[in-house]
Amino acid sequence: MKNTVALILALASAFILTACSTVPKTHVNEQHGHLAPYTVSLGERHFHATMEYSQSDGGLTIRFLDENERPYKAFMAVKAKAELILPEGVAKEFYFKNARAGLTHIPSGSYRYANQAYTTHIDARENWLKDLAAFELKAWLPIDGYVYEATFVYPARS
Repeated sequence: MKNTVALILALASAFILTACSTVPKTHVNEQHGHLAPYTVSLGERHFHATMEYSQSDGGLTIRFLDENERPYKAFMAVKAKAELILPEGVAKEFYFKNARAGLTHIPSGSYRYANQAYTTHIDARENWLKDLAAFELKAWLPIDGYVYEATFVYPARS
């Protein structure tokens, strides 16, 4: 009986020590620099979202990065709501899409199923997004049961 109690206490202590060692090194409230110019931190897990804008083809991309700013498969939803606000105050709502998610089918028949696939990025391409000189982008990103709001300002303010 004593051995069983000692074993349970040893396992509980090992579990607690292991769990404590997985706490992120950088806390959310700590200020830190980012490698990419349009990067924001998301939540307490301390991962990032970075925006890329292509003026020539009207493409916006949001990429997800881990705490070391390496690609991270964080997004699984089919789409994410966004709002683009021009300097004049005009706002336009649109959606980023996850190209890896959505309805798909089995080639041998007409059976369709929802394909939920994690991805490192989501995209939006629209003609009205072409050749914008300045804007503010707000995106609501559903990730692991939470909706993170990310705000990007283009061009980056000094």
